[in-house]
Amino acid sequence: MKTALLLGLGGLGCPAALSLSELLPELRLVLVDPDCVERSNLPRQILFNDADVGQPKALAAARKISNAEARVTRFEESTANELLQGIDLMLDGTDDAATRFFANDECVRRGIPLVHGAAVGWTGQLLTVVTGSACLRCLFEAPPRDGPTCAQAGVLAPLCGLIGAEMARAALLVSQGRPETGVLQRWDARSGSVRPFRFSRDPHCPACIQAPRAARAAQVLKKESDMPITVKIPAPLRPLTANLAEIAVENAATVQAALEELSRKYPGIKDKLLDDKGSMRRYVNLFKNDEDVRSGQGLSTALKEGDRLTIVPAIAGGCI
Repeated sequence: MKTALLLGLGGLGCPAALSLSELLPELRLVLVDPDCVERSNLPRQILFNDADVGQPKALAAARKISNAEARVTRFEESTANELLQGIDLMLDGTDDAATRFFANDECVRRGIPLVHGAAVGWTGQLLTVVTGSACLRCLFEAPPRDGPTCAQAGVLAPLCGLIGAEMARAALLVSQGRPETGVLQRWDARSGSVRPFRFSRDPHCPACIQAPRAARAAQVLKKESDMPITVKIPAPLRPLTANLAEIAVENAATVQAALEELSRKYPGIKDKLLDDKGSMRRYVNLFKNDEDVRSGQGLSTALKEGDRLTIVPAIAGGCI
């Protein structure tokens, strides 16, 4: 995943953008919002401050998020084709039911993964949609005719931060090839509870029917042989990888290439694994599946999609 489109720089979009820039620093973010910052936005839209009031939200946010660009426009029929060019993932945090359903339909039709988030009053929800999975319209069929918006009903600011962060986590799972689909997560901020509602695709869903036949036939979760290489990170190194225990690495034909790609995503980890000459440090073991690569071709050990590369400190409490 290289480029993500984020709709709405409100209470959800702000924490989602901030979290994504930390979780996936290599990701290019396209931030879309037609509105300007208002003073009433500041308690829940955490990217903005007093100096941003009156400025376009997309521009103000892009200045504070690395590898981001702004689009001061609305996501609608006249702009969808241009905005979705080269997009690998969409995150929708808009506060408009019609836009949410239009975003769902476009993503389903084009085969673009979608992370949908919403919050109003004391309630929040999250849904991930990928090719072949149940979509927003499978569950709700159509936008509500008279449902209140966040602006009308209000929303709990901490709830926005929670849902926005969960949207970023869902995007990370999509990038790792293990999206959580077919379940609508619902938060009740009054009780502090979250309830998953599982549902299946509706064979009569108008959005899914319009999806290309090839996309409908594709599997959501790839078989193990089609999955990227997974690198397992030991606990001492997780502070360098945003506390992730497993990281998906693509386009790596050898152990050396996998470590280079891992280092590109998380630069601090390379020095912990390789010495100044580019050789494995003595206190680090690397296993391809269950095989110690030192017993084979070392860093030149070939990898294929679906392999698991495990980093294991050779000495407990060592320098790692």
